[in-house]
Amino acid sequence: MEALIKLGVSNPELAATLARVLGVVASEAARTPRFARALGKALIPPEPRAAPQPAERPRRSRRAPGLIEPFAVFAESGEAGLRSRLSELDLEQMRDIISEHGMDHDRLAMK
Repeated sequence: MEALIKLGVSNPELAATLARVLGVVASEAARTPRFARALGKALIPPEPRAAPQPAERPRRSRRAPGLIEPFAVFAESGEAGLRSRLSELDLEQMRDIISEHGMDHDRLAMK
């Protein structure tokens, strides 16, 4: 309420509009239990999400396992760390990683 009063000093038109909107929402929540429940659910802060896990690796054929786990290196060292580690690998080692993680949908990396 205090913030609305402060807003009224600097921008009375916006404060009045915001007060009307909040009044309508509060009236509807008081009148309709279903709306009140939906509003309550919408106002609950979302639970923090865990970091996304890389997709499960597809099965590989005749290639060796990759020497590094790029997703783990990126999570640990960021882009610069991943670039550094990848720059140490030769072409076939890079292809192993690409194959292991199914990153060559157009089959251009293996050519």
